[in-house]
Amino acid sequence: MATAMALALGGAGVAHAATCDPLTTKPKFDQPVPTAKDILGKQLGKSKLSVDEVYKYMLALDAASPRIVTGVYGTSVRGVPLRYALVSNPDNLSNSALANLSSDAKALRNPLLPSAQADAIEARLPAILSVGANVHGNEPSGTEAVLRTMYNLAGRSDCAATQVLDNAVTLLIPTQNPDARTSGFRRNAYWFDLNRDDWARTQPETDSRIELFRKYPPLLFADEHENGTSSYFFPPNTDPIYHEVSDTSVDWMDNLYGPAMAKAFTDLGYRYYTGQQSGYDYFAPEYGDTVVSDGFLGAGMTFEKGSYDPYRLKVRQQWVTQWVSLAQGATNRAQLVSGWHDSYVEAYQEGKDGVLEPNVLENPATPLYQQVPDRLVRSYYLRDEPGSHRALMILVRRLQRMDVAVYRLTAPVTVSDFKPYGRAEQSTTMPAGTIWVPMAQGQKHWIQAMLNEDTYIAKPYFYDTTAWSQPLLLDVPGGSSGLPLTPQAQKIQGVVSVPAQQAPNGVPRIAVFRMSEDINGVISDGWLRWTLDHDWNVPYREVTAADIAGGALANVDVLLVPDGHAKAAMSHLGAPGQQAVRDFVDGGGRYIGWVQGVHLAGMLGISAIKLDYPGANIPGSIYRVKVDTASPLSTGIGDTDYVFNVSDYVLVPTQPWQVVVAYPKKESADWYRSGFSANDRRYSETAVMTDEPYGDGRVVSSGPDPFYRGYTEGTKRLIWNAIVQSDP
Repeated sequence: MATAMALALGGAGVAHAATCDPLTTKPKFDQPVPTAKDILGKQLGKSKLSVDEVYKYMLALDAASPRIVTGVYGTSVRGVPLRYALVSNPDNLSNSALANLSSDAKALRNPLLPSAQADAIEARLPAILSVGANVHGNEPSGTEAVLRTMYNLAGRSDCAATQVLDNAVTLLIPTQNPDARTSGFRRNAYWFDLNRDDWARTQPETDSRIELFRKYPPLLFADEHENGTSSYFFPPNTDPIYHEVSDTSVDWMDNLYGPAMAKAFTDLGYRYYTGQQSGYDYFAPEYGDTVVSDGFLGAGMTFEKGSYDPYRLKVRQQWVTQWVSLAQGATNRAQLVSGWHDSYVEAYQEGKDGVLEPNVLENPATPLYQQVPDRLVRSYYLRDEPGSHRALMILVRRLQRMDVAVYRLTAPVTVSDFKPYGRAEQSTTMPAGTIWVPMAQGQKHWIQAMLNEDTYIAKPYFYDTTAWSQPLLLDVPGGSSGLPLTPQAQKIQGVVSVPAQQAPNGVPRIAVFRMSEDINGVISDGWLRWTLDHDWNVPYREVTAADIAGGALANVDVLLVPDGHAKAAMSHLGAPGQQAVRDFVDGGGRYIGWVQGVHLAGMLGISAIKLDYPGANIPGSIYRVKVDTASPLSTGIGDTDYVFNVSDYVLVPTQPWQVVVAYPKKESADWYRSGFSANDRRYSETAVMTDEPYGDGRVVSSGPDPFYRGYTEGTKRLIWNAIVQSDP
């Protein structure tokens, strides 16, 4: 993609692209809009604003300027509105213009759109350019920078501002996580890291933002962060880049936006770092930036401003990257809009041909760790079986809500090259009712990202997780085929509903004990409570150590104990609380614990299971495990499941019959891993989950956290069974 300014533009809604520099152009503030001091009594950028102050100033600018339209795209966990602003030439902001903007953008995402219609839309469509800030509550400076951008676009009439106003609709989100901005903590009220939630969309803040992007799909999304330096990061990124990221998206980041920001920072004398020195890969489709590239084929970019600098400087530099990026997007509108549609056409053709994108390294001097197999993939087939039906519907719903067409077979079809996940290729007849997802779609990149068998790692460096296959995490049986089949099938219209969890004899009385207030304790507790509240929709009681010591377990059937600090829990429980837990289990209660919850059970003397740390390097991978079908915990699951491993503990039982879930022998055909690991041999034939009696009760233990980030459905079902099924 060329970095030169665009040629003259035409058509309704856009104007000729200006060529003035966004930073050296003298600002001309001549529009009647208030400053932050007018509304808040303080200058913008001197200090962190409260959420109320942010929204007060947003709404004041909206009221004063016809260039701004604000709205609410959702609410936070605690019910705080999530506000956004659209900023542009007023002609682009009427209700009819915004409806046309959304429908035109949707049409350009259709790879089968006739070329004449595509040309007409490309000529008139403003570039949708977005900036979001404060997804982490303790990284606040991007918020004031977004407000500064809003003020500049509303108040200025020089060419640096008008080139953006006339050629783009700018979507601004000043705080993506208002609850955490108020608390000063990184995560939301359920202790989820929202910048690890974009494909799963478990949290309302993430889910509603992605829906906003579906309405106004961004060609650019700049996500403003802070980190522990005194410098500034912007793309290009570090290897690896996920192989299905659109080449055009990478080109825009590397050759359009990145160089422009580097020049601006050099000219201004600001420190920055980028490329292979940065440490920020572009691999997992879980972030605000990567999901925009994988799911919307735009340029999603993370910006990281060092938090050690004064607040005013942080806000200033955050604004510079915003202002320069918006200028680049607006003045190159024609190429961006055209290239965006071409990316969908190319993705469709790749899917039709069954071609997966190869691994390409940004740094050609780096040895390639793994290449993408040259096996063709034209279709994914997902079996609809009773035990996994609910998980399958979760998956179908997730695909549909990212604009993937999903079909259900109306007649059987024989697939001679069917490759089940983690198994050898075989001939299989898919029954009617099977879910079929063809790759010949504009969303081919997203389909492969979500339904892949493996992520095919280009370089063994990772900022976070290395595997995220939805069928594996959800334990949905299925696989892929490279044959150009067109089976008899019917498109699933509308978004499918997910059936409620069913307890065979009603849901027992549940208590949740958060062992400690350290970071592991509150995060693990949040993942669990979100599942109970919003996924399973079951009642439970939160109990403290003092509650337990005071007799709170008298009316409880199941005690859930997530990760935390076992020694702290023992101290808080004291002798009365410790005895109360023993009496609870001895009298017939169920204690279900994981990670340090296992250690606590051992310290209490109600379990003989020990924790062992294998010492492998597993940044986040998916493993197939064996399940004992004689155990009630296997109900609806069968003899295999998948666990998400982040260098987890394993369990050391005293008797083989205690083991319910275990890793297979590494040399066996059952051993399978999706993602990266080093030295994982010590997991071979070790226990993942155990079930043992204590008095009249039971203790169920899990080495990994079964609720990891709220999206590990396969292991969540094991815990559901531990809660509701009968004793062995």
